[in-house]
Amino acid sequence: MKGLMSVLLAALLMVSAPSIAHSDAKALHGGQVQVSHDMEFELVHSAELLTLYVRDHGKPLPSADLKARITVLSGGKKHESTMTSDGADALVATIAVTDKAVVIVQLEEDGHHPVTVRFSL
Repeated sequence: MKGLMSVLLAALLMVSAPSIAHSDAKALHGGQVQVSHDMEFELVHSAELLTLYVRDHGKPLPSADLKARITVLSGGKKHESTMTSDGADALVATIAVTDKAVVIVQLEEDGHHPVTVRFSL
């Protein structure tokens, strides 16, 4: 019985380890943070504006070389837009967002594979 409990405990720790490894990702701009491919994506939203901050290993990633498409699913409707660089380290899109919306961002940088990040507001 002790052997079975040890195996179950080890399996549980292995499953939860990836989420523990990235638990240090904190919102620096008051938004919601998702981690994917060792990058941190922070989405900040207001009623009409979405701002996405990208950090690579904790350092801000300049947004000038990034391309992003955004999809907002809300109230049974789908809205799509392109995000543009703010000239520094953020991407922005003017698009209506309501609470309980799902936001999907598809991000590309030249020479790298695309990354898709999903946020539930």
